[in-house]
Amino acid sequence: MPKAEFDKQGKYFWHLVRRAGWNDERVTQLFIKRWQTTHWNALNAQQKRAAINMMRSYAEKSEKNKIKGMRQGIMALVSREGYDLDWLHERMEEWGFGSSMRALSYSQVIALRQTLNGCFVEQKSKETKR
Repeated sequence: MPKAEFDKQGKYFWHLVRRAGWNDERVTQLFIKRWQTTHWNALNAQQKRAAINMMRSYAEKSEKNKIKGMRQGIMALVSREGYDLDWLHERMEEWGFGSSMRALSYSQVIALRQTLNGCFVEQKSKETKR
């Protein structure tokens, strides 16, 4: 039996599921427990809206945790290299990231991490050439 196509809401719902870090089994369990069904296409419009709103909050929470972990990783990297918070904030402003890591989006935090990695790799390669 061919799989049924998802409507636009269904595609958006599954996008949110992936952002939240859920797997298919966990979603199926949610559908069974909450709406006594096993598939998105069996939900009515009101249930679909409720599912999207619920998954949106899980996705936002997951993204906040990812960003928090990235910020902690950046601070650990900076400390490990022997620098402090003031040094990091000065470099962030110099590189155009602003003065607050909390104000950065996920993609900006990743870009900052890559910039710092490049900065520290260049310093280490200069030290090994001496």
